[in-house]
Amino acid sequence: MTRATEETLAARTSPNIDHQDLRLEEERESVSVRAFKPGFVQDIDVDGLLGVLPPGSIGRLDVRAGSYVWIDKILATVWLDPSHAGNLGDELSREVASSFAIGDIRTIDQDPIYGLQQLVDIGLRALSPGINDPATAADVTHHLARLTLAAYRAEPTRRVFVGEHAQVFAPHRPGAREMLDHGLKAIFRDSTDHVSVLSAMLADVEDLVALLNESDLDASDLEQFARSVRSRLESIDDPVE
Repeated sequence: MTRATEETLAARTSPNIDHQDLRLEEERESVSVRAFKPGFVQDIDVDGLLGVLPPGSIGRLDVRAGSYVWIDKILATVWLDPSHAGNLGDELSREVASSFAIGDIRTIDQDPIYGLQQLVDIGLRALSPGINDPATAADVTHHLARLTLAAYRAEPTRRVFVGEHAQVFAPHRPGAREMLDHGLKAIFRDSTDHVSVLSAMLADVEDLVALLNESDLDASDLEQFARSVRSRLESIDDPVE
């Protein structure tokens, strides 16, 4: 599970350009592409989407892998080049929509948050009063720290995919802060008095801070989180309290 989620994170570094280069220089006709059935967005074929868009078009993904959509939910918005205005008919709309794989179950293929949540569920069950297995919860923190590091190293500062004739903007891809919030911080919130879990978490987070600083990556969120973990540990160890 950890390796699969890491691979999903690494895949986010696909060739792209800075979203600041994306400009609509003039008013364009826009078309909303809608879901043809309900379910989880399991996969988005960006290359396929780029291949079917008319030349000069700019597409925006309005959902991301892992989202649950209903029939007629907007999946993407397409701005057409003025010379191709009106060319996004029903057939082409279906081709664009077919770039979104929608199914009854959520998958990990393009959805790192889902892999993260599965690990968190294991950790939270281990911390529950009925199980009380802090050793397993501490092991989970190591896996979450590994994924957190991968997320920071793969932070998608660029979110525009460029094809031969079109571009696709992906504004909703999960970032490192979201991975931290849904992962380590979720375990932290339920680790009120588990010294062994908090100690393992603090050691991991401090290691991550050091590694990110060595790579000149922004570790400020992790530094703040480390202070919170340390403060909680100190409050547990304080005999006065």
